[in-house]
Amino acid sequence: MKRAWLVLASVVVPASVAAAPVVVRIHHESTILGTDGVSRTERYDERLVRDGDQVWIERVLPAALPKATDLHDVDLHVAVRWFVRSGDGVRAALVSVPDELVVELEPASLDSFAIPARWVEAANLVDISSLEPGRAEDGARWYERRDAAATTRVLWDRALNLPRRVEIRSSNGRITTRMTVIRDTGDPRPWQRARRFRRIDRSDLGD
Repeated sequence: MKRAWLVLASVVVPASVAAAPVVVRIHHESTILGTDGVSRTERYDERLVRDGDQVWIERVLPAALPKATDLHDVDLHVAVRWFVRSGDGVRAALVSVPDELVVELEPASLDSFAIPARWVEAANLVDISSLEPGRAEDGARWYERRDAAATTRVLWDRALNLPRRVEIRSSNGRITTRMTVIRDTGDPRPWQRARRFRRIDRSDLGD
């Protein structure tokens, strides 16, 4: 597999034209009301770092993960998602920091990991171009879309170029999903540490 995209990680953008890196914390919460009448809620946090043409999204964990004993034990479900812009699309990789591995993904395998193939969704989390604009609110604006499946509401922060809040409610009211985004601190270019990691293809991990 060609690895030319990784060269982009070392491109230096002059400070005079580079936008400041964005570091935010994303809180996810989803609730499902089962047919048995029991509600089940899942919550987790992620940290997003965006700088120029790169985005790094990592799960916030209560403790560091142990190193896998072999490649078959590498847990990609909590791996970092690393995006590099390629036109309107992305080149994507999963990064296991404890294992010091960069797992490069072919475009055809992105869906299996629920990874967006378009830069606007990787860098901005949602694409508001398909939503109807609503009222403004303190440097942000609400956007909404209603269809047969669900109602989606997004409070878009114009300065961050990210949502402050995303709310999705299924039409039957049994599934609700909320995402809250706040400014955070952290390494503004975490992908630099991945330069020394071993790079492999998804097929190298086996089934």
